[in-house]
Amino acid sequence: MIVSIDAYNRHSESAKLLAEELDCYIIKHRNSRYRDRPNKVVINWGNTGRNWINTINRCEHVRRATNKLEFFRWIGDEINVPPWTTDHDIAQQWIADGRTVVCRTLLSAHEGRGIVIADRNTPLVRAPLFTQYVPKRAEFRVHVVGNRSILVQRKVRKAGLDQEANFKIRNTANGFIFQRNGINPPQAVIDEAVDAVRLCELDFGAVDVIWNERQQKAYVLEVNTAPGIEGSTVKDYAAALKELADAKFMG
Repeated sequence: MIVSIDAYNRHSESAKLLAEELDCYIIKHRNSRYRDRPNKVVINWGNTGRNWINTINRCEHVRRATNKLEFFRWIGDEINVPPWTTDHDIAQQWIADGRTVVCRTLLSAHEGRGIVIADRNTPLVRAPLFTQYVPKRAEFRVHVVGNRSILVQRKVRKAGLDQEANFKIRNTANGFIFQRNGINPPQAVIDEAVDAVRLCELDFGAVDVIWNERQQKAYVLEVNTAPGIEGSTVKDYAAALKELADAKFMG
């Protein structure tokens, strides 16, 4: 079996690290010498534009998962997601009812880009997608490969930061990092994540899930098809993807 990586961004640091661990090639977007063959497997790292003979994460499934609106429409009521709407008037009524609304002005952005928080003190902006903000005790990233969780991380505030924390949007810009040791999430967090990847017909994905303590309920926010990985997480992915490639295409 020969493995290659087709990355949405050829300069992706995570794709580079994974390629080094797998000792494989990243396919160029232009002027590539790569020749597809039945004995080759291509790991699609967030690319929405092309498939190969043996593709792990087909591009149409990546496209479905990475577009927030298409993702919510596709999974329907089969997993728990925050209440959502495309109707500005409905979102305005949520605010009138005392809810906080997340306005997603960009449907395929990452790291909190395109997110505007609206409430009674902050006006609602025009957006293609609105979701209710669900209070959370914790936010996790569940890495799923081949319908099983291979790793769970928790988003935690980086120690020693002076800036005031924004716990509504837990991303690197707001000083949050991923902690992987000693993480024991409720089983519902893992179950919802695995179901989200399965329903999107993906072979792997990193699923952001929040846990609402009062409701004792997990909510899926999104599925990442080209997650940021480093250190031992790269080794976890390499081992799991090699196992998946053998089972899926070489069994």
